[in-house]
Amino acid sequence: MTWINTSSTGGRWIGLLVVGLLLAGCGAHRIQPRAPGDWVVELVELQVGASDFHVSRRGQALDLAVRVLEDGTALKASGPERLSGRRGQRILDQPMAWLIRYDPQRTYQVLVVEKGFASRRAKWELPPTPRLNEWPFAGKDGLLPFGKESYLKFRVRRIDD
Repeated sequence: MTWINTSSTGGRWIGLLVVGLLLAGCGAHRIQPRAPGDWVVELVELQVGASDFHVSRRGQALDLAVRVLEDGTALKASGPERLSGRRGQRILDQPMAWLIRYDPQRTYQVLVVEKGFASRRAKWELPPTPRLNEWPFAGKDGLLPFGKESYLKFRVRRIDD
């Protein structure tokens, strides 16, 4: 383990700087609304893990639908309705976006569903049981991990009144 020498003035500043950066980084990327307001939530990146999803009978990856639910009702997304189920990590050229009027008395959930005909399909509900005042997009660095190898990455910003 490496220790910072704080016996000199320069060492003290370095120690304070390191502690300050650590504290600033701990909660900087968690966005959890506390009061009602309008938010834009964009899906900007995803990783599709082979162990978390299926393939068609011909061995092709199934397309994915990503939905945001408010009190169990799907919100309309701008951008593509379906995404390729191609395995691996990728940044979306055209992010999916939702305008959400946050209300702490409502529940929010993200669904990831494979779209296929006559094949097994995976369905992920994130969180599995939505709760009041829970915001699924507030993960560290906007990541919403699920399964063994998969995640969704969101960019969230509040619309100023």
